[in-house]
Amino acid sequence: MIELTEKQKDIKNQDGIFVIKACAGSGKTIVVAARFAKLLKSWKYTNRGIAVLSFTNVAWKEIDKFLFTEFRIEEKASNIYPHFLGSIDSFINRYLFLPFGHIIMNCEDRPEFTGPPYNDWDPVKDKNAPYYFKERECNFSSCKINNFSYNINHELQDFSTRPHFPNCECDHQYCKCVKEQLYRNGYATQLDANYFAMRILEKYNAIAKALVYRFPVLMLDEAQDTSEVQMKIIDLLIDNGLKEAMFIGDPDQAIYEWRTAKPQLFVEKSEHYHTIQLNESLRSSQKICDFIQNLSSLDYKIRAINNEVKDFDFVPEIWGYNEDCYEEIIENFISLCRERGIKLDNKNIAILARSEDLLKKISGLTSNVTQSPWKNTFTKEIAQSKYLFTNGNYYKGFNCLEKAVFKKMKNYYTASENDKKTFIDRYGFKKWRKDIGNIMHNIPETNCKLGEWIKKANTSLKDIELLNPLEIEIKTGVYKKMYSNLSFDALFKTESKQVKKEEYILGTIHSVKGETFEAVLLVLKEKTSGGKYVKLLSENINNCEELRNIYVAITRPKKILVVSVPKKDKVGWENKFYN
Repeated sequence: MIELTEKQKDIKNQDGIFVIKACAGSGKTIVVAARFAKLLKSWKYTNRGIAVLSFTNVAWKEIDKFLFTEFRIEEKASNIYPHFLGSIDSFINRYLFLPFGHIIMNCEDRPEFTGPPYNDWDPVKDKNAPYYFKERECNFSSCKINNFSYNINHELQDFSTRPHFPNCECDHQYCKCVKEQLYRNGYATQLDANYFAMRILEKYNAIAKALVYRFPVLMLDEAQDTSEVQMKIIDLLIDNGLKEAMFIGDPDQAIYEWRTAKPQLFVEKSEHYHTIQLNESLRSSQKICDFIQNLSSLDYKIRAINNEVKDFDFVPEIWGYNEDCYEEIIENFISLCRERGIKLDNKNIAILARSEDLLKKISGLTSNVTQSPWKNTFTKEIAQSKYLFTNGNYYKGFNCLEKAVFKKMKNYYTASENDKKTFIDRYGFKKWRKDIGNIMHNIPETNCKLGEWIKKANTSLKDIELLNPLEIEIKTGVYKKMYSNLSFDALFKTESKQVKKEEYILGTIHSVKGETFEAVLLVLKEKTSGGKYVKLLSENINNCEELRNIYVAITRPKKILVVSVPKKDKVGWENKFYN
């Protein structure tokens, strides 16, 4: 079992409403799991529970793992009634939006989700759907209705980073009209679900009080990543009697502003409620802790306390590179790891990039095509299902194919799990599985170029009744030759934001948040969407998400950290971190 530090023990025994500001590697997940385990062991209620929420599925599953491995909670907490362990979105969906959303949306049935992360359906881009923008400006500006929702002031907002929405000359009347149509037909994005959940609590105090009674204790992990609407939901629960709430997070690791996160909300909570500081790193050496201190906004010194690594004597290095010399950078880094006794393994060594584009360049999977080659989502899903299946991801591949075939047969724009299950029950489970297995067998292998695969697929799938009329197509036009020459690796390998090699893992910064490695190489370009990095380095990390991305990356390693930047920017980086 993990031995808790004195500070962690204090947090485990805290009660009331309080905040924990924790540095990277301080064991936030262990703290949440320890307090959850203590409460579980002494819990007296049979129909009232503890709600433990985190921002991502990866984070709450890590809590679940620690409950079993470190605190001997034998049954998975995510299945223990009456408690809840999961993402904040899934909590909102299960207890507020799905049971009560129809009241606010004025739809007849239980709402269904549309848009990411549930599916790729964009209503106004679907020619077969009865939703469209009437005004040329809306179509010309490529507005995506799935990016639109309402903020805490009940104002329609574009939650993407595109600049058109505030300058639209149509007064958003067409956006509002399409959204209302979708709501009446029972469709909502996750952004909509959170907004309607907030409105439910605002309008119906009885529902808020019932939820507080059902979950008298709430713990919010990764609290720096909550949106205004999500934090408002928790504030409304506190207003309606919630007296036990723990907020834990690190404002310097808030890297989801593009997904509506507002780290300042967590900072404000720390100014309003009793706050405990966790400044002890269980992950990194003191040399790395001193290095990252130059970027951190935390007003205390980060101390390394892991006896296995705290005295490791490697001082983090900043390397300058010439454009596109990525192979040389990686070879030098692997040599460094070998010299310093780091086992060459994709669980020990990570090479990180800020963006998927740079990740593709480093991995050699880049292409000149910047637009999607797919003429319809059906073709993409059929191709992706086979790629996943062939590469050992059998469950995801089979599930992807099931959805594609189901939508094709029913002529649906989107497919909810409930609709699919109802259909399969009528179709016959064994027959369905057999037919889907037959289709998967007939889809051609993906070890060829896309154009060649399209020809093979149209031949091998043409006689399958479930797929008729068959529509395996890519776009035509000036890029057709480029589309035809794309490899499946270039199309799908980096969709998971990671590429595993034998000696190391290649990934984006977002893909490794929460993970730990023995050694990390961070490769950065001269510029990012926010401007040149050497200029951004002078900004306050609280006001700059790009700096927080760097912070997340450089806090992943235990022993070795190298930051590789263009040669002309090397001095600027050294001035920031070595002064």
